[in-house]
This record gives sequence, structure tokens and C-alpha cells, in this order.
Amino acid sequence: MPKKKKQFNDPAFQLSAPGEFLFRVSERLEEMRAVYKEGNPLGLFDALVIALQSGIVLPDWAIEAAIDELQPLVAKGVTTGKGQTGNTLAAYKTDMVHYRRWSTVEQCRVSGKTLEESCYEAEKSLHGCFGEGGFESMKKSYQTVSANLADSKERLRYYRGLSVGRQLTGTEAAGRRLKFGVLEPPKGKE
Repeated sequence: MPKKKKQFNDPAFQLSAPGEFLFRVSERLEEMRAVYKEGNPLGLFDALVIALQSGIVLPDWAIEAAIDELQPLVAKGVTTGKGQTGNTLAAYKTDMVHYRRWSTVEQCRVSGKTLEESCYEAEKSLHGCFGEGGFESMKKSYQTVSANLADSKERLRYYRGLSVGRQLTGTEAAGRRLKFGVLEPPKGKE
């Protein structure tokens, strides 16, 4: 069942008939572009709503403006709670450290080494690099990420690393696929 579009209770977005605006969409988008360029962020908001309600593809200027508006939030992170990972950026960095360790350990595991051997090798391999840590840190990160990758919601924490993880671990070359971070056995070897 398709998701129902969000409706905005605003006279500016009233429809003359279902799916028909009281204005020309392309002209209104150009007006909203000018409003946004003059420093009013509501021009961008209105352009987003118009594109959503009309079903058209969002114009490049609006995509670029949305990225520009969101970039400072992404760069600083958003407070989500207390503690070391109480900020979206801090939590992301921690997740990426865990993922880097996991992928390094997994690369060793794919080559046939035990978890302990793999953690020792990862400790040496990452010394002085992003994700460095001791044996226990490698093991804990490996276990944390493995558990998170098995959970359909938690695996999305590593969305940026999934394709890189496939390359780093060589899982495709080894006949195993990394589907959303979960290693699957080669076909016919279940």
C-alpha cells in the first residue's frame, strides 16, 4: 500500500482539484528560489512542499540548498542525549571506529584465522591508524558490530561502510556476500 503524502494545512498549498494547484508549479518554484536566495529559508521549505505535493522531481537548486542547510547540523552533530555518544556526530564516529575494527578482524577471519588470531592481527594492522586499539577493543568491537549487523534496524548504523566492508573483507571474492552487513555463505554451502 503506497504511503499517503503528508498534507499541509496552509492556504498557499490549497488545491483547486485533487492534484491541481491554484498556481503554475514551475513559476512558483522560481518564486521560491528567489525568496530563498534573498535569505528567507521558508522559500526552500515551500519548494520542498510544492515538489512533494505535485509529485515533481525536486529542482537542483533546492537539493543544493537543502544540503547547505543541513551541512552545519551534520558537521556539528545534534544532541541526542548525555554521555560520550550523546551527539549524532560522536555516535557516528564511534560506530565507524567499531566498524573499521570489525572489517579488519573480519578480513582476517575470511582468510581462515580464529577470532583471537584475527583480533591480534587487527591490533597490529591498525596501530597508529583510525580504529586503533588493543586486543580486547578489537574483540569487543567485532562482537558489537556483528550483533548490530544481525539486527535489521541497528545495521543501518553502518550504512556508509557496507560497500567498503565488502571490499575490505573481500567477502565477494571469497564467495560470501555481505548483505546489509550480514555474511551469507556461498550458494550451495548452507
